[in-house]
Amino acid sequence: MEITIKSESGEETAQLLEILRPIIEKEWTAVTIPHMSEEVEQYRKRLAAKTKAAMDLKKSQFKAFTGPMYGWDKDENDNLTPNWQEQMVIDWMRNMYYNAKKSANEIAKLLNADKIMGKRGGKWSNNSVIRTIKNPFHDEREKFKKGSE
Repeated sequence: MEITIKSESGEETAQLLEILRPIIEKEWTAVTIPHMSEEVEQYRKRLAAKTKAAMDLKKSQFKAFTGPMYGWDKDENDNLTPNWQEQMVIDWMRNMYYNAKKSANEIAKLLNADKIMGKRGGKWSNNSVIRTIKNPFHDEREKFKKGSE
């Protein structure tokens, strides 16, 4: 049986195939499965570390590192710049949450009642409010001059 896995990193693909070889070739033993489990976990940790490093690099360069993010706009080169109207909404949400002591659910209801949509046009929920106001990346907007969009 031949299996092909497409990847940008031939080394990573080779490592994964070597880990999975006993399954592919059906060479199961009582020792193989626990050993394979450890190998897969080590591979997962290495991949997670590489992913985090790549995302941190993109963040430091103000490049898109996730899907659409409320408070930020992305240009054709994946450069992020603050969306100042959305940043004002974030400031309002933070004020309501931290100073006025409103719950995230109450804030979501107010946003939805005022027809203020999320980045993809959806409604706000308590979880989306919390993720937005607690996202430390929004503090990076200070590196931009307001109105320099």
